[in-house]
Amino acid sequence: MKVNYNSHEKLLNRKLRKELSEKLKFIGSPYFSYVIYAKNEMSSHAMISNFPEYWLIKYNKRKFYKEDPIIKQARISITPFSWFDDNKNKFEDINGLEIHSNKNQEVVTGFTFTLHDHLNNFAALSVCDVESGNEFLSMINKYESKLQMTLIETHCQVVTLLSEQMSENIRSTALTAREREVLHWACMGKTYEEISIILEIKHVTVKYHAANLCRKIDAKNIKQAIRKYTELNLV
Repeated sequence: MKVNYNSHEKLLNRKLRKELSEKLKFIGSPYFSYVIYAKNEMSSHAMISNFPEYWLIKYNKRKFYKEDPIIKQARISITPFSWFDDNKNKFEDINGLEIHSNKNQEVVTGFTFTLHDHLNNFAALSVCDVESGNEFLSMINKYESKLQMTLIETHCQVVTLLSEQMSENIRSTALTAREREVLHWACMGKTYEEISIILEIKHVTVKYHAANLCRKIDAKNIKQAIRKYTELNLV
């Protein structure tokens, strides 16, 4: 499944954030974030999180996901990991998260669970708390298996939702036989003039079909349309 996860982040939060929050109540009311990334395209990602809105805006605006040490570790991990080792220095820059302005940022406790699927995605569920320290960590250790299963269940829901959304997009972009021909040759790098010769139709007719291809998938130009149709496996 090839899809731009970013464009579905609002949908995923609307559908699943409250449910995920309820599922995690057995460890109190921690901050959490579920993320899904396409392994071959790190910019294609989505997050379901209850972190403060201002923090999420800053995280995305400054593209912290490119340098997030926890995400980097999650990409190469197949087992859960703590944000800190016994010396409290594993991810020492996490102390700069500024999750809660009224709490001591020097006492952040976090844990991340990872998952790698058959669709070439990796996903991670992170839970953290400020100031609870050893009490929160003990809770995580006690329910480690349950938290891993929560990640698996959530990831299955996410993949299902994305698949349903893709199917809906495909239904709404039904193409005529001629539009498919024009799209095929455009993907091959042919110009409108060359396509008109190949298909033995007028140049203006090729432009007409190209315009329809763009309109049906909400693309600004044929290059963007080709990319979007490719993401939907319609090419």
